[in-house]
Amino acid sequence: MQGIIEGKNDSEILDTVSSDTMEEWRNLIGEVMLDLLQKETNPDFYDAVKYQVQTGGKRLRPLLTMTFSDAAGGKLESTIYAAAGIELIHTHSLIIDDIIDRSILRRNQPTSWVKFGMPIAVLIAMKYREAIVLAAQKTEYPTKIQKVFSRAMQRMLIGERLDILLEQTGRNNEYLIKNRLQDATIDDYFTLCKNKTGALVSAACEAGVVCVNGNNEYVAAAKQFGMNAGIALQISDDYLDIFGNSQQFGKEHRKDIIEHKLGNFVILYALNQLSEPYKRRLLEILQTDKISEEEITEAGHIIQMTDAPKVAKYKVTKFVNLAKDSLKFFPDSHAKKTLFTLADTLLDRKH
Repeated sequence: MQGIIEGKNDSEILDTVSSDTMEEWRNLIGEVMLDLLQKETNPDFYDAVKYQVQTGGKRLRPLLTMTFSDAAGGKLESTIYAAAGIELIHTHSLIIDDIIDRSILRRNQPTSWVKFGMPIAVLIAMKYREAIVLAAQKTEYPTKIQKVFSRAMQRMLIGERLDILLEQTGRNNEYLIKNRLQDATIDDYFTLCKNKTGALVSAACEAGVVCVNGNNEYVAAAKQFGMNAGIALQISDDYLDIFGNSQQFGKEHRKDIIEHKLGNFVILYALNQLSEPYKRRLLEILQTDKISEEEITEAGHIIQMTDAPKVAKYKVTKFVNLAKDSLKFFPDSHAKKTLFTLADTLLDRKH
């Protein structure tokens, strides 16, 4: 990693986890990601490969990796590649997700498949997969970190498939018609949530402790923090999809309605609470192949008639508090305080 962190020492970076430190970590994680992606990449392909990294992002997951490492006594040198690998997994999943959903915006920028075309976007995603393996190999405990990465990606695949099966129309091939879930429950939602989102946030926290070769109690607590924070993050995303400001959120407004999804907490909760005529009407909109702007607005109004927005906010608070409870196993430190702060940022998200 010479050259990338030259001039930075661990005590300088990890002594106090301040906002300045967080920004330095974000920049460093981005640099390492780009370095990994550049390996054996044709120069004329590299601009396309690095595009998704350069569109920005909060880097929440790798910051959790870094901070859990710090909380468990780790150093920058032993953690940065694991953190970069976690963010590469996340970015890889965004590229794939945008292809599957035909999403046109991500972070207020054209998605990779829109900018470069579908075949190139698929190749870009494959390049990320190679970089993820390389990131694991460069850590101090490559076999353990590779297991953390692989387990998370397997679970994300399970979650992505379930998300597709919860769509009510729009993909009408034989497999989906046969396996589509039309009587989804809140339990189905949480199965989706734990796999699609919770698994990677949990892996991010776990990886930070594994990089330090931390004890089993630390590993279990980190995983629990990540799972609960990940569920809170997904419910918050679902709320923002329906009720957030699209400019701040950086995605199409009410995209989950447009994509006929039941895998959204506020949509599914509303369906379970609505009287039969309104439930039937909301399902009718979700099962319409091409939903009009008027129908999107109508669906939003129907959802707003229920307690779904209020319950979503309550659930976010509940899972954030569960995440914070797991931190009791870690000694008091600046890093531990930062983890409390990172969890609290999920309570009042605007984007």
